[in-house]
Amino acid sequence: MPIYIETIIHRWFNNEKNLNILNGIIRHLSDKQIARETGLRIDRIANYRSKLKKKGLLTAGFYTINHEKLGLIKLMDFPKEFPAKEDVFLIRLARISRPFGYLRIRLMPKNSIEEGYQLGPNIDVINNFKTPFIIEKEFTDRFTDVFGESTMQHFGKSGNNSPSKIDLLSIYICKEVEKGNYGARTLSKAISEQISEDELGVQPSISNVNRRLQTMKKEGIIARACPLNLVPLRPYYNLDSSMINKNENFDKILSAFSKLNIIARFNEVINDPDKVYVTLQYHYSLKWDILNIFKEYLGEIIFFDHTAFGLRRTLPFEYFREKLSEKNKK
Repeated sequence: MPIYIETIIHRWFNNEKNLNILNGIIRHLSDKQIARETGLRIDRIANYRSKLKKKGLLTAGFYTINHEKLGLIKLMDFPKEFPAKEDVFLIRLARISRPFGYLRIRLMPKNSIEEGYQLGPNIDVINNFKTPFIIEKEFTDRFTDVFGESTMQHFGKSGNNSPSKIDLLSIYICKEVEKGNYGARTLSKAISEQISEDELGVQPSISNVNRRLQTMKKEGIIARACPLNLVPLRPYYNLDSSMINKNENFDKILSAFSKLNIIARFNEVINDPDKVYVTLQYHYSLKWDILNIFKEYLGEIIFFDHTAFGLRRTLPFEYFREKLSEKNKK
């Protein structure tokens, strides 16, 4: 390992006190709350959080968007030929090895749905990190020991199911949240620089933005997510995803993974309730252990090996801007 990655993994993540802090961070606790829970000094907690942010290991916003509540469906399919990158609805495009071709995810209006897997909201599993952080030896044995021990904990589905009022201010807030920006002051400034008050239909003041932000959190449009992201520690951390069967072992597997320092999130498949789309961040040495566990407990799976190539966008704002602007003119 390069020395900086070795330092990060072995000093930052193999220290019991640091992991106690990290377990608080991923549950969205404040420094003061973590200090009260762990008995550690606030300055130590703040310094550790700052180190993680500087290395890109903590995302800025800690939140994700429930696209369904915006009137969009996340549609995943597997074109064999390289699809057009100009598609306004395209948010992700990756080269995959099984099945051979591409993995494409688009955010489509509900009245324009095509064939493919319709994915529900992102659901982030809550980890309980422990030392050693990397379990390279006897991982399967450790998995067997904790399998079925407890129920999976996740940030879950929040908010009500009633239709939400969506306007341009809501869309621009979601746009900035997906970019990692958060906080009413930051959002207000960013939105003011992109669109005029006349076109927006409301003043993007700090108070107006904060009011709308809190409403969208209550309605589940903006939901909590796991802030930790280990992908910058590549090539030693993989980011792979799998379409797996949802049976009685599904919750038990992700619960066990969360205790073995694997970061997981999943989407239920709306048009095939027997399937789940799972994304994992894990140390590269665990790949075949994970594959074998999936096959043993879940049966047939489709496991995707992502290449470095990829494309990621946020919401299709051209679509919303045109749609909502036309609505305001009527």
